[in-house]
Amino acid sequence: IKKQLDENKFSAILLGDISVGLFLDSNEALHERCLNVGILEQSMISLAAGMSRGGITTYVHTISAFLVERAYEQIKLDLDYNKNKVILVSANGPYDYQKLGPTHHCSFDIPMISQLNSIKIYAPARKEDLIYSLNDAKKNDNKSIDKAE
Repeated sequence: IKKQLDENKFSAILLGDISVGLFLDSNEALHERCLNVGILEQSMISLAAGMSRGGITTYVHTISAFLVERAYEQIKLDLDYNKNKVILVSANGPYDYQKLGPTHHCSFDIPMISQLNSIKIYAPARKEDLIYSLNDAKKNDNKSIDKAE
């Protein structure tokens, strides 16, 4: 995604207070098209939908409990029903944050998203699969969710 941000001025990523360090430059500043919006999951999806509508290839990244369960209504309305392409990238698997309690568990993310009509789901297991999934999602005309486990 960093390469995409560097090569395409019409791309951006919204972070849900996770992986921020991956997008810092040599001066410890966030990439200019990387926004850490914090724990505003529903607003993050709506903002991403608007950016997409404006022609920006938009990625959204946080853990799946926050990305899917907390923002499901916005995903359904702003992305699926209104046909805005946003690439959703979750971090880790359903119980990888088990020490943080059940608010951080999400075993229903794929079943929930699969109920929507036009979202393609990827579940990469290796780095190579993740790179393929992100590239395919970027060129795919459908909305996409990428579940990195």
